[in-house]
Amino acid sequence: MALSNWDTLSAGFVVVEEHVREGDSRETEAMRRASAAVQAHLQRVKDAHDRGEDTSSLIAEIMASGAYGQACRDEREARSVRTVTADACDSFGADGWSAEIYKNWCYLRVGGAAGPVTVHEGAMDLPGGGELHASRGPQESVFVAAFTRAQDQENPAVTSWRGILGCGAYAFMLPDGSSCEDPAGVHPDTAAALSEWAAGVQPFLAAVPLEAAPRFNQGDRFIAGAFGVPVPQSAPGAAEPTLISDAIRGLSGGPGPAGLS
Repeated sequence: MALSNWDTLSAGFVVVEEHVREGDSRETEAMRRASAAVQAHLQRVKDAHDRGEDTSSLIAEIMASGAYGQACRDEREARSVRTVTADACDSFGADGWSAEIYKNWCYLRVGGAAGPVTVHEGAMDLPGGGELHASRGPQESVFVAAFTRAQDQENPAVTSWRGILGCGAYAFMLPDGSSCEDPAGVHPDTAAALSEWAAGVQPFLAAVPLEAAPRFNQGDRFIAGAFGVPVPQSAPGAAEPTLISDAIRGLSGGPGPAGLS
């Protein structure tokens, strides 16, 4: 399918996360409750030990139930304070690799490889602590999250992530799979599905504001770059006719695309 049939919604982001420790002045009641839930599991083991019981079976029971692991994840999330900066961006480069959303797949370039690897779905670890996650979504789309993680050397409680979160979707399809005559762009339901998927990949991705990433048509970006004009952008579900369709209409006697006349 032509490049002009594909729309992108993608944000480049930096997320800085700090773990609020017990006793910190910023500690909230929700943080204390989450920590108490973790301690409740540990207290069961301590009580059994104090009674002189063999705690191995109890520990195995707690771990097998998954409740302790979930309590630990809930505590980490409750005690995480995040600041986020984001802007429109559909590619990300780190030491030794780069990722780019193209049509409805992701191009991954690693090291000195001769060409990119086409990624449709899956997850992989990359050089320098990088990660790439891709999945299929509505509108024949690809969902992509590519990022690196860095620990603050002076304050181990602070972690930062840099990367992209976005999708490439077929503009002439609705999320239910039906076709549409006018471009739907990246439908709001597809954008919502992207956010839901991202939160399952890594909790911090839920903080990335996709509203900071206007939708654009991939063909428009190519043409705008060639002519040195701004790339038309809009909110999800608010797609306008593409530059190429405007140009064809102009050749047919109608108004041509703005900025190219």
